[in-house]
Amino acid sequence: MNDNFTKVDQQYGNGFKISDYGGKYSLESAQENKEGDVYTDWASPQGPGKQPKKKQDGNWLFIPVKVQLGHTLDEAINNVQIILSVLRSEKESGQQHPGPGSANQHGQNYYSEKGGNKPAPSDPNLDIPF
Repeated sequence: MNDNFTKVDQQYGNGFKISDYGGKYSLESAQENKEGDVYTDWASPQGPGKQPKKKQDGNWLFIPVKVQLGHTLDEAINNVQIILSVLRSEKESGQQHPGPGSANQHGQNYYSEKGGNKPAPSDPNLDIPF
């Protein structure tokens, strides 16, 4: 059992874990097998001709499936607060899946038309359990 793993699918063992690699914090997609061992999910980026990308030595390049949260712990915490704010706003409004153009409870749009996100305001009312 991995203390940093959160299982979200009991049937197939799918979940996520928090990663700190090179000072960058991220959520990594992971799986837990029947013995309780946790493995990171890996993928190969797309290279030329929609083929899996290769390294200079000719071997396939694989990277963990992840979402970067920030380059510092404070930045990662702020970005998790943004996620919580959006999820709480959805819960309050009954909205299930926001898409581009969706606004949160502060009336601010965190999704740009080009797919990037906008910085969120600090919200001292968010109760983060860490």
